[in-house]
Amino acid sequence: MDRKKPLGTTIFQRKRDRRFVARAAIRRTDGSIARKEFVGATEADVLRKLQDAKDSGMLRRAAYDQRPLKDFAEQWSEELKRSDYKATTIDGYKRDVRLYIVPYLGTTRLGMLDRKTVAAWMKKLDANGVGRAAIGRARRTLSRLLAIAVANDLIPTNPAQGLDRGNVPAYAAPEARTLTLEQIETLFQEMHHYRYGSMVIVAATTAARQSELIGLRWTDVDLDRRRIDIKRNLVLVNNRFAEGDPKTKTSDRTIALPAVAIAALRAHRKEMQREKRDVDTGLVWLTSDGNPVRRDNLLKETLYPALKRAALPRVTWHQLRHSCATALIELGVPLEAVSRTLGHANPGVTLKVYNKAFRGREHLASDALDAAFGKALTKQQPAKSSAKSGVKPGVKAQKSPPSPKVKTKKKPRKIRVF
Repeated sequence: MDRKKPLGTTIFQRKRDRRFVARAAIRRTDGSIARKEFVGATEADVLRKLQDAKDSGMLRRAAYDQRPLKDFAEQWSEELKRSDYKATTIDGYKRDVRLYIVPYLGTTRLGMLDRKTVAAWMKKLDANGVGRAAIGRARRTLSRLLAIAVANDLIPTNPAQGLDRGNVPAYAAPEARTLTLEQIETLFQEMHHYRYGSMVIVAATTAARQSELIGLRWTDVDLDRRRIDIKRNLVLVNNRFAEGDPKTKTSDRTIALPAVAIAALRAHRKEMQREKRDVDTGLVWLTSDGNPVRRDNLLKETLYPALKRAALPRVTWHQLRHSCATALIELGVPLEAVSRTLGHANPGVTLKVYNKAFRGREHLASDALDAAFGKALTKQQPAKSSAKSGVKPGVKAQKSPPSPKVKTKKKPRKIRVF
């Protein structure tokens, strides 16, 4: 044939079976040489197979790292221990690798992984009953893992990014359930029955995250100045409590306390003093054994029973945070103040998350302008003084009769002569 053979490729006919073989030599990223063979009855067959492999990217991918994804994931998991990631983040990455990535993609070679393979993996997770939210988290973990491979020139692109959204399972977040102001007040009336009732009141009035309140210390509480300082969180990792920084840089914040929260904290502090707990530098909320509070116990032992007792809708702890934020928005608290209270990175995040709560508040702008313009118009119209008119207050002024018109003689017009 008169076709030009691809570079690094040899084509020959085997003597034993007279079949044609195309052998492509590929230099890998580590400097080693990989060889791929394509066999056919004719030279045209092997050239076609060779071209198909080239068009599909198989030859190109063969030049990249060929270790199994499992090996690279295990190496990455070990390096995470020495990273700056938070303990909860590392724990989440390792869980995704252990449950969703290695069992399905562990034997796939790193350099042969493509978007088609990733999309098929996500569909298989969905078919096996894995939740859409968990699939999304696993895909983000895989993307983080492959980004390291790209940064180290092991693969050229990240196949977990740029996926066709119509070809992968999509996650639609359910509408967050929240409590109204009246329902929150009803919930507060039940809190004196529970050991951690004061924490629920503080959560519902400050929108603080659960881990932030679990890690709150008495040194962070200033009841005289009516505020708490969020400086840390306390989370459970591998059945051990780990103290860390708040979720984001802006999560390190000061939150003003309303009167109901101050009263609840004062009563709780007296109870801790009776138990001879450290109310100077210790944790604000402790179990009866003196240990930090576990997140699941807060729900099972306090929030859910209180909601049921008060005949209120069942909401999670995070939805209690949403309830507080929604209430602040409905009360007309400025967006920037709500964002600072929540500890969001910027007001844009707050507007995006609580966009529905801000709907219908447009009238506040027109009401404010009406009030401002009304005051300005009132100032422009001087009030009539009763002193100048000589009329006593409360007495109707009588109209004076019209004065008779006096006819005046017109002066003769002077004419100037030039």
